[in-house]
Amino acid sequence: MNAFSLAPFGDRKPFARIGLFFLFLQGAVWFAGTGARDLHWICAPFWLAAALPLAKMRSANAFPAWGSVDYHSNLRVTAAIALLFGTAWAMALSCLYYSFSFGAYDLGIYSSIAFNTAHGRPFFSSVQQMNHLGEHFSPIMVLFAPLFRLSPSPGWLLLAGLAAYVSVPLVVQRLLRLHHIDARFGPWLAVLWFLNVPMASAVKYLFHPSTLAAPLVLLAWDAAARKRWKSLAAWLAFLLLFKESLALAGAGIGLWLLAKRETRRAGIVVFGAALLSGALLTGWAIPAMRGGEWAHIGRIDPLADLPSKFHYLLILLLPMGVLHFQARALLPALPLVLLNVSTGFAAQYGMEHHYDDVIVPLLFAGAIGAIASGGKPICAGWRVPVAAIFAAVCVLVPLGPSPLRVARKHIPDETQREIRRGLDRLQADARARDGTWFLETHLDPFVQRTDKTTLDRLDASRPPENAWAVLAPNVPAWPDASFEAALARVANSPAWGREYGFPGLWIFRSNPADNE
Repeated sequence: MNAFSLAPFGDRKPFARIGLFFLFLQGAVWFAGTGARDLHWICAPFWLAAALPLAKMRSANAFPAWGSVDYHSNLRVTAAIALLFGTAWAMALSCLYYSFSFGAYDLGIYSSIAFNTAHGRPFFSSVQQMNHLGEHFSPIMVLFAPLFRLSPSPGWLLLAGLAAYVSVPLVVQRLLRLHHIDARFGPWLAVLWFLNVPMASAVKYLFHPSTLAAPLVLLAWDAAARKRWKSLAAWLAFLLLFKESLALAGAGIGLWLLAKRETRRAGIVVFGAALLSGALLTGWAIPAMRGGEWAHIGRIDPLADLPSKFHYLLILLLPMGVLHFQARALLPALPLVLLNVSTGFAAQYGMEHHYDDVIVPLLFAGAIGAIASGGKPICAGWRVPVAAIFAAVCVLVPLGPSPLRVARKHIPDETQREIRRGLDRLQADARARDGTWFLETHLDPFVQRTDKTTLDRLDASRPPENAWAVLAPNVPAWPDASFEAALARVANSPAWGREYGFPGLWIFRSNPADNE
């Protein structure tokens, strides 16, 4: 049993129950997503006040002995929390998708890769008009090809990403048992996982293949922690199929092993092999597929935008203060964190995309290792009110929007349903079946065909024969172009003619007179 035990309150238990009630109420208000975004903070003074009578107690003794220590009971609680958040995020993602509110560039890329792979053009990205293995090494996408053959829909990608996100607390609960940690940590870690703002951003941003690896890096770390070297090698090799940056997850696990004397030799091997595999992918495999230097090399700029990078590190690591802040516990995530802050690409350290979807699980892995070795949270031993304020700062200050708030904000309206009907009618039009389609980016995931790309790639003055420009005034424009500007490119060109009869859409067809 680890050193941070969960002891009863004795005669102070009623105050603890009152505090937990208001803390639960704050979480419920946040989760419901009603009222102002910060409305949940109205509950904070009440649970902090309930903690004041416990001022003489140390926080290490401030956990009530409610519930069962039994693994299966806590697993059921963890599963219930995962089901609750999973259902809420499924609603949010559905609303985002059907209201055309996704950051759809990656969703369009990866749905086209799966569709094209299923139809004889392996790994070809219609959006980028290239083999995507020359952009990111993600051969794992081949697993989606049979599903897109069965039913061509980005829903498969969204479902897979959400399943990976929701499964992490269940994997964590399993690791607690394997590493002999009190099972009652499981539900608390599940809540901390679902409140984590970078992971909420990653699931909201879906889809990206690296998000699928979130539970798998935990299993790779577990193999390392239990010295199962063959399993570790297999997991690290498998992770390379998701994205080239996953080599740094292996390097982080190698650093974690290297920091402990009895595993130092294994750490050197793992760290070196991971760096070598990453170098081979980025220096040889990806350029070979691309036919030139990998474009992402140009993003390296470690001194750019230092205040934003400091804020990124603060928000990323703040929730971990509740669990640990030991140097060794941070090592599994260190190489990937350094990658993010070494670039000048603001999205990579902006915490609104998918770039932390493997970092956070590795931080949780480090926390589990720290607790298993007898480590305590920073606030262990502090007075209860001070520890409560510290926990509130760590967990609640960087809190993101609730999934139900996201769902409410993006409920599809009649205008957006009309756009989907227009797309269905266009795809059924015999004249358009053999044409090349140029789509606004947020329309792209709704159209599954091999001969399509995004509207920003269109040379409106010299379009191919039987080209179709597909626009909608009521979807977000990307990249950085208004609907009016995109419309002017084709509407003012004599090479295009307007097609009618597609509700919610503005459709232009090249060389219409030649195809009457």
